[in-house]
Amino acid sequence: MTSVLQMESLVDELVLFWNQRMLEFVGPKPFDFSVWTNYLTMDVISKLAYGNEFGHLKTGQDINGIMEALQGGFDFRALINWAPAFKSILGSAPMRKLFPVPETSGFSAIRRVSFS
Repeated sequence: MTSVLQMESLVDELVLFWNQRMLEFVGPKPFDFSVWTNYLTMDVISKLAYGNEFGHLKTGQDINGIMEALQGGFDFRALINWAPAFKSILGSAPMRKLFPVPETSGFSAIRRVSFS
């Protein structure tokens, strides 16, 4: 319980910053609220897991395509759940060589942050 209480101040800090960013959008012009809640979620998770936020809230962008990679993975996971045999084929070494994952975006970017 004490570790959760220690993390609360980190989450509060990001929620307050998110609230400030939301005040920038006050007015008649519409904006996509769901994108900003996703930015908050990703920054909170990365702050708690890695000790530093990815920076989605600060930049107002999908840093290194992380969120796009997560969203794009849904189709793959649906296919694997539907036909588990595809996992061994698509995850095999020859397929990874044919379709390499860029080291500068998506899950590779997450891996870089976690080991830095």
